[in-house]
Amino acid sequence: MRVTPWIVGLCLLALAATLPAAADTFIQRATHRDAFTMMGQSQPASDDTVTIWLGADRIAMSGGSTNAIVRLDQSKLYLLDREAQAYHVLPLPIDLAKLMDPNDPNAQMVQQMLEMMKSTASVTPTEERKTIGSWNARLYHAVIQNSMMTFKSEIWATTDVKLTLPTYRALDEALLSLNPATRDAAAEFRKIEGLPVLEEQSVAVMGSEMKMWEKTLAVRDGAAPAGTYDPPAGYTEKPFNLMEAMQRQ
Repeated sequence: MRVTPWIVGLCLLALAATLPAAADTFIQRATHRDAFTMMGQSQPASDDTVTIWLGADRIAMSGGSTNAIVRLDQSKLYLLDREAQAYHVLPLPIDLAKLMDPNDPNAQMVQQMLEMMKSTASVTPTEERKTIGSWNARLYHAVIQNSMMTFKSEIWATTDVKLTLPTYRALDEALLSLNPATRDAAAEFRKIEGLPVLEEQSVAVMGSEMKMWEKTLAVRDGAAPAGTYDPPAGYTEKPFNLMEAMQRQ
């Protein structure tokens, strides 16, 4: 019997139906921030849980102060505001200069702030290793510094976890690019190999210091719930205001 193209197609469809669908990766983290006083404002200690779903070309993070979705297939970052039931859509890669409205009366002030907050960044790999949870991890030292603040971090990262690293990095790089103080740090942070499983951080600003940590609790494969990689139903799209975003930071 001659094998015709449509028979081949039917065989391929039947084979595909028997294969498991590509799984997403679920990551759960605990975060902690010590109580601190900065510029006369006091904040109590806080703890939270962050969940991340990672697909082949998309990633969603919820919990803590930041809720965001990166869709590499759309070249878009979605920032979710759960209190306002709203979301902002930003093009990737993030370019703060392009996010400014030249007609905004605060445009010149924003530009001056961007210049003041330009930073230098360095990530230094070490040969120090230890077990964090069930993962073998390597220590990296990171420093971001400008005239207003110094950010230091000890990052333990593992290559034991198999994940789509470029997609995982896309969310971190988008969020780094949104902060004027860290927007030039993305290239340095690519030196970190694998998944960070413990980060201990300190931020010194004008004589005050804030300390925090973030620890990975679980990593597993699974199917992301429907709608994970899209803004929630009922949310309204709103324009992104760079000045307001900088004030919240």
